[in-house]
Amino acid sequence: MTSATPTPTPAQTTAEAAEHAARGRPRDEERTLAILDAARELMRTGGWDDFTMQDVAKAAGCGLATIYRRWDNKEDLVAASIRARPLPEIEPTGDAETDLRALLWGFADEMQEKGEAMFGFLAATRTDPVLREAMDESVMGTARPVLRGLIVELMGESRHVDTVLDSSLGLLLVRDGLLGGTTPEQYADDVLDLIHALAER
Repeated sequence: MTSATPTPTPAQTTAEAAEHAARGRPRDEERTLAILDAARELMRTGGWDDFTMQDVAKAAGCGLATIYRRWDNKEDLVAASIRARPLPEIEPTGDAETDLRALLWGFADEMQEKGEAMFGFLAATRTDPVLREAMDESVMGTARPVLRGLIVELMGESRHVDTVLDSSLGLLLVRDGLLGGTTPEQYADDVLDLIHALAER
């Protein structure tokens, strides 16, 4: 006589559901990160005006419905990608000059890749509150304090710190966005030369 399959207890059912969710969560997170990476790369190479959810789905290797389950429109998706990586990815060394140089180099490299497309995106942030909020959080809330901290380590806390920081970001927009006449290495060197010159005064 075949014994009946035992009915799982509520505790067993809950444990199995939790285990299933735990197994599924990493895959879901990996898919989300892949979409954000694809969105960031398409923004870097194609710019805001040509950015589409369809292209992100193709680049991320997922269905369009997968993206729309997470974000309602391209503004929300790009805002999420900005929040996910507010700074260029570097390997911190603990040395202020080395780390600042790497970050400046990374910002300049990204700006060169975007070129004039960056200005279309910056214009969009002025009219779209979702993008503006994401930029404020990533630039003012995360990137700027990190850069400022490294500058302070190099030149001390002085009235020149915020001027150097703002001038550095402005220089990046003018040189790479408008003039296109510098390399990431030269940009980083020029900013550090300015910092050292002011620190020695």
